[in-house]
Amino acid sequence: MTILSRLFTPTSRRPASTSRDLHSRSRRFDLSGLLGSFGKTADTLQKYQDIPLRFQRQWLTTFLAISMLIGVVAGIYLNVTSRAAIAGREIQNLEADIITNQRLNADLQTQISGILSNISLEERAAAAGFVPVARTDIKYLVVPGYVPAQGPNLLAVTPADDPKGQPAEYSETLFTWLARQLDVASTPLARTH
Repeated sequence: MTILSRLFTPTSRRPASTSRDLHSRSRRFDLSGLLGSFGKTADTLQKYQDIPLRFQRQWLTTFLAISMLIGVVAGIYLNVTSRAAIAGREIQNLEADIITNQRLNADLQTQISGILSNISLEERAAAAGFVPVARTDIKYLVVPGYVPAQGPNLLAVTPADDPKGQPAEYSETLFTWLARQLDVASTPLARTH
């Protein structure tokens, strides 16, 4: 029988005898006892030979359980690491797209400024058939009753009644204001209406 076949085949086990029982049985020297003791010794020897197999099974199951646990932890670690690497790569791709778009926007702004430059506008106007205007070619129309809009007046206008130029709210003192507030607060509600 091989070790693997012993590991995977269940055998009926009897409780092992104590060492005192073994010594007392082995000291009998009668023939029937000798043959019986040889059989019992062979049986107990088989039991003691099976004990390492039990330990081997325990070690094997412990080793398999630990290796499976290590495999699960390693798998989870690899999964998290690969997701982080993928997310980092996506961020790098997005940053590269941002840089590409910024360069494209700068190129478009350069093209727009070239199109809106005076030289370009003059060339396109000349190609469309427009010519520059001389002062002698300009004619003005006079419209009766039209008053052109005037620009903003930046002079400060002060009212004629207050020579200081301050509004009435800022002309009273703290004590005057406090007296007025106390007077308003002390009047009954019936008189205020």
